[in-house]
Amino acid sequence: YSISQALIGTVFDILPMFTIGAIFAQNLPSLTSILMALFTIVLTFLVLSQLGVIITCLLLIFKNVSALNSFLNFLFQIATGMLVPIQFMPNELKVLAFAIPLTHGMDLARHFVVGSNTIWSVEIEFGALIVSLIFLTLAARFSVSYVERKAKVEGLSLA
Repeated sequence: YSISQALIGTVFDILPMFTIGAIFAQNLPSLTSILMALFTIVLTFLVLSQLGVIITCLLLIFKNVSALNSFLNFLFQIATGMLVPIQFMPNELKVLAFAIPLTHGMDLARHFVVGSNTIWSVEIEFGALIVSLIFLTLAARFSVSYVERKAKVEGLSLA
């Protein structure tokens, strides 16, 4: 269900926004650029899905992670360059931005569709996404196995 929602959201929300922006900029991207942008979006989706599994496991363990969820939402908006360009951030926030996978996904998609300069080189940003995917997949597997063990021993009450 969530994969279909993400695909529908990508096809009907994200791609038309990029297309309209490219048309107004009178700079239509090449087919290669569009395919690279789609690959970037899929890779970013996979990374963020693993993060979602980890947050869900935290919810099952601690029962109330709304404060954590709000903090992560705020952090992602500030540190990923959604509100303030990363180039204008202090060095401490740039380090934090580099650690957040969404930063690389947004930057690469913007680069391939609009032709903007990337914050770091394209190879480094793809590498960071792939390393994030590997690390978060391992962390998600550990989280799920921990929750399963806890559920078998203590039971799992969502109340």
